[in-house]
Amino acid sequence: MDIEGIYGELLACVRNANPNVSGILFDLPHAAPGDKRHIEQADLGPRCEFVAGDFFEYVPIVGDAYLLKSVIHDWDYKNSGRILLNCQAAMVKEGSLLLLEQMLPDRMETSASNRSIARIDLTMLVTLAARERTESEFRSLPHTAGFRIGKIVPVGPTYSLIQALPLP
Repeated sequence: MDIEGIYGELLACVRNANPNVSGILFDLPHAAPGDKRHIEQADLGPRCEFVAGDFFEYVPIVGDAYLLKSVIHDWDYKNSGRILLNCQAAMVKEGSLLLLEQMLPDRMETSASNRSIARIDLTMLVTLAARERTESEFRSLPHTAGFRIGKIVPVGPTYSLIQALPLP
């Protein structure tokens, strides 16, 4: 399940790389026309469906893997925790939460990638009162929602894939 998937672009990539996998795009009701159109244009047909809802209210109990790309950085600690709690409530014990987020380094350097993520962090703070997070912050935030971190895998200079698993 791709949560707040912005037209299902990432879900389409996952689905196309894994032909036997079906997917659900969970997004706000107003996104339905564009999301459904993209699902159709990407020829995902019956292997992908759109479900409308709001992750602050609930997350559907239908997936074994829940994917959130660049979602958690949009919200402060309290609202991020609320999203994660709703994901945790929807998951089966064998489920997995996958966060694809930019990660702040523990110590900023003068590299181009560090300057870029610092600008993004400042933009998030000013526009949404939200922020990018360090690895240690990504390790503690899911824990408060009933998850433990399985793996953190860097994907590119600033993004990481964070696997969170339900606590036993």
